[in-house]
Amino acid sequence: MRRLALLTILLLSPLIFGFTLTWQAVTTYTDGSAIVKPVKYTVWDTGAQIGSNLSATSFLLPNPGSGVTHFYEVAAVVDNVTGGRAGVNFTSAYLTPATPGGVAVVP
Repeated sequence: MRRLALLTILLLSPLIFGFTLTWQAVTTYTDGSAIVKPVKYTVWDTGAQIGSNLSATSFLLPNPGSGVTHFYEVAAVVDNVTGGRAGVNFTSAYLTPATPGGVAVVP
């Protein structure tokens, strides 16, 4: 029973706690020269900005819903100049109700 509970938590954890969007750090300008200044990132979800001035190369996404398609984009920002956006389509899994337990016929 304990294993089943742990397995259930592990399988549902992305749906409960959300997903994390990750990307590779930007270290060069478009001409190939090295960036020596701080790089920040901005994140969009289907056109709406959901994160800005981020130092990390990951972002905890809010609950994506059940069976919903999102288009996440990330752009690097150096000295208030924003580079091009890189994006990914993501469709969240459908949340399916668990099978009823304790089914019985009683007199």
